[in-house]
Amino acid sequence: MDYFATYNIAWYPGGNEQWESDDETIVSLLAEAANVNSAEERVLIPAGHAHLVVVDSFGDPFGSLDAREADLAYLAEMVYVEGEVHPDLDERLEGFDQYAVLVNNVAVEPAWRELSIGLLGTGTVLSELSRGCRFAALDAIRPGIEDWEERQQSHRRLSTYWGKLGFESWKDRVLVLDLATATLTEALTELTTRAVAGGGSDSLKHK
Repeated sequence: MDYFATYNIAWYPGGNEQWESDDETIVSLLAEAANVNSAEERVLIPAGHAHLVVVDSFGDPFGSLDAREADLAYLAEMVYVEGEVHPDLDERLEGFDQYAVLVNNVAVEPAWRELSIGLLGTGTVLSELSRGCRFAALDAIRPGIEDWEERQQSHRRLSTYWGKLGFESWKDRVLVLDLATATLTEALTELTTRAVAGGGSDSLKHK
């Protein structure tokens, strides 16, 4: 089953603060915010989106995904063997739930990337989908890279990034998150605390 998520930021610009930015996305939002007259009014900012797929581990996950997308088929090939969870991965995981979540893609608008929107949004979606799901998996590499060294750098960078949500290296480029443990909940709590303490985007500043 496919899940398409949109990550939005609710901004309440009412008050006496004046803002400025050099980012084109933010400039358009400031123009919209200029029409907000009440502290209760908000500007809803689309900050990113994601595509996740829940698969039945007791079915034929690779067979069902192989005909759809190469990226999804690759993920399924890494975590399943002959229609079952890879035995080494099976030993590593807690719980016995039937389903798994494959994170196909996550994209965040450049203006909001320093705010951990991708982690917070994806973590929230995974928390909702975790009921009945044993684990989540993703391919930790930026799509479209051909150069070997750049691919290695991308994998290291994204492994560190997704590691903040509790994902751990599994096989080849694939990272896995055990959804039967408290790892995701604890990571989301820490990320939320840091996000609140950290303030706003560097692209948006007071005048």
